[in-house]
Amino acid sequence: LTKMVENRLTLVLERVSGQSLRTWLAEHPEPDPNTRRRYAEDLLAGLDYLEQRGVLHKDLKPDNLLVGDQGLTVIDFSLAAAPADAVYGGTALYRDPASADWTHATDRYAAALCLFELYAGRHAFDGSVPEPGQSPLVNPEDIDPPGLAAFFAKALDPSPERRFPSARALRDALLLALGA
Repeated sequence: LTKMVENRLTLVLERVSGQSLRTWLAEHPEPDPNTRRRYAEDLLAGLDYLEQRGVLHKDLKPDNLLVGDQGLTVIDFSLAAAPADAVYGGTALYRDPASADWTHATDRYAAALCLFELYAGRHAFDGSVPEPGQSPLVNPEDIDPPGLAAFFAKALDPSPERRFPSARALRDALLLALGA
């Protein structure tokens, strides 16, 4: 931490190379399964790390995920210090409609939406903001491998109580669905 800006602490970070997951997906409409899996595991490992330390990202989305030779890196923690009950911030397309407050469950929901785009090639609500009580459009024929359909149906269930209880459980279920 430095005092580069008067009356404000500044955190100097290592520069991470790569491109956003959104850009990468546009350039790779049919990603290599091993690369896709690596990015998925990196995202969920990062989410588990944050969850264990009590840090909420509050704006997980493909634009805040950098991918490249080093794997996937979560960026932009600008909302992490915002209060959990803040109604501002975040991106509506990736915000859990079942929760008014930011929680680890809302971060998991956003991560599951990002994973859905990684595996299905589209937003789970066809680019619309999810509404309370709305189930995602999960068609097993659209997802490779098709066994992921049940994983996404649970991860994006309209009822938070029926979703995975932790990032680690989300990761374990993903690996099981992928056959590992």
